Amino acid sequence: MWNYFSGYVIIKVEGRRTEVFINAAGHLKIELSSINRINANAILCRIHPHDFKKLRPIAKRTGCRIRVVKKTGLPFFVYSLRFRLALVICSAVAILAIIFASRFIFRVDISGCDKINVESIKSALVDIGCGVFSLKSSIMPIDTGKALMELDKRIAWAGVSIDGVILRVEIVEAKEPPDIVDTSGTGDIIAGIDGIITYVEALSGRAVVKVGDAVKKGDVLISGTIGTEETSLYTRARGTVKAKLLYIFKKTVGETEKKPIKTGRFETIVDVSAFSLEFQRKCEFSSYFSREIGDFTMDRCFLPIKFKARIYFELEYREALLYDSEKLAMALMLANTAVANGIDKNVVILSKKTSVELKNTYAEAIITVTLERDIGEFSPA
Repeated sequence: MWNYFSGYVIIKVEGRRTEVFINAAGHLKIELSSINRINANAILCRIHPHDFKKLRPIAKRTGCRIRVVKKTGLPFFVYSLRFRLALVICSAVAILAIIFASRFIFRVDISGCDKINVESIKSALVDIGCGVFSLKSSIMPIDTGKALMELDKRIAWAGVSIDGVILRVEIVEAKEPPDIVDTSGTGDIIAGIDGIITYVEALSGRAVVKVGDAVKKGDVLISGTIGTEETSLYTRARGTVKAKLLYIFKKTVGETEKKPIKTGRFETIVDVSAFSLEFQRKCEFSSYFSREIGDFTMDRCFLPIKFKARIYFELEYREALLYDSEKLAMALMLANTAVANGIDKNVVILSKKTSVELKNTYAEAIITVTLERDIGEFSPA
């Protein structure tokens, strides 16, 4: 790096006494570096520009010839610009523009928002004076975070940091208070679906089922009537009743199915995003699959630009004869898709059994899922 700033000259020394030439240069404290012998009578080496004239007496004395191969370094680059005044001025203006623009915020990235609208956070930042094109020196990250928490009570904590020309805001949402239980009106908790009871907890009322009981839809699980027949008290039943449920998903695939087949056509699209704007070109194929082939981000300079390249392959759905392995794989995929769409993600799956087999000309996949969920529903009296 220092050699580039000070500049250096690559020279070629030719003659029969190149070793004597090197020793003589060293005796005069002329530094020759990166010495590389080309052949028996020639070497390449580096030398400081100021020492080049000192080599002429040595070359004359040793009978060697010196030729400049290349001049490298900042001094030579600056000297080459002496007749390119317009280029120098434009470069200086561009550098000054970049330095000036780097003092401002050009993009705001907000993370951690689940229930809070991101646009409302951006509007709050603008009201505080920390939006896009705000001066970075005027932004106090700690004070900005406190101001956000005061403006929106749903924010439990807000962290603000400046990364280049990007203002990064991390939000931690406050937990909502639990819903107030409605205790008005009397009634029972009944089964919303058939199942086998695995858990019973009555908070108010009287449990009429126990673990292991089989119930049908509409059966009373927790009664809102407590006491005896002579002295009955009616209340609103509350509690949790969980049951074991059985779901069966079956899918079949015949000999032929429509398959996505590559047509051989493809195109590459580069998406560009700058600031908060995105420039995307839509793929002309009606059916396709794509994959990302590269991305490049410039977020620490004047323009926070991101390039993302994707390649798109055109697909055409055609009726095709399936191999047995394809039938089995497709039937299993369809059955798994039915399971994913038919079962709530919040339930507890106790067991899952999968069966895939060929039957004559078609493949059949059966997935049996045993799960546990709350089946109680309130039924007013």
